[in-house]
Amino acid sequence: QIERRNKERSIEEIDSLLAKHEEEKYKIKSKEEFAALEKEISQGEEEKNKAEDILLELMEREEGLDEELPVLEKESEQANKDCQKKERILRADLDSTIEQLKHLENNRKENICQLNSVLFQRYEQLQKTRENPVVLPISNGICDGCNVKVPPSLVARVRRREEIVYCENCTRILYMNNS
Repeated sequence: QIERRNKERSIEEIDSLLAKHEEEKYKIKSKEEFAALEKEISQGEEEKNKAEDILLELMEREEGLDEELPVLEKESEQANKDCQKKERILRADLDSTIEQLKHLENNRKENICQLNSVLFQRYEQLQKTRENPVVLPISNGICDGCNVKVPPSLVARVRRREEIVYCENCTRILYMNNS
């Protein structure tokens, strides 16, 4: 719109200049002055025509944008509604996940009470010093935590399930993978 207003002002200025030159035509006495003035008028009319063409293009573009604006506003409104719907779904999922986490934490607390305190302290210590998980299976005779071969005697102790067995290399708690 600013560009359009500038072009309209430019056309008005050219019009007033052309009107001034038209008045001067009748005051001129020599052919040379008249020819020079005619040339200026001709150039002014060319400038005016170019400015009018540009103005017409700007007006057409503005009209196209005016037609496009309601469509874009409607799309934007729909996108906002979609975002709000997704946000409600995500908030519900978050609330559900938080509830599940609370439930799991309560279960954990209940189970901790039933554990041997020495074993639980050892587990907590492992959790602080090692990356999760701290309880890992033995797969094909290899500890899944450190990827080191577990001695057959240790594998046999894990199979018996009579005691808590730790990897001799990474000190994680081991169990037998039944697959």
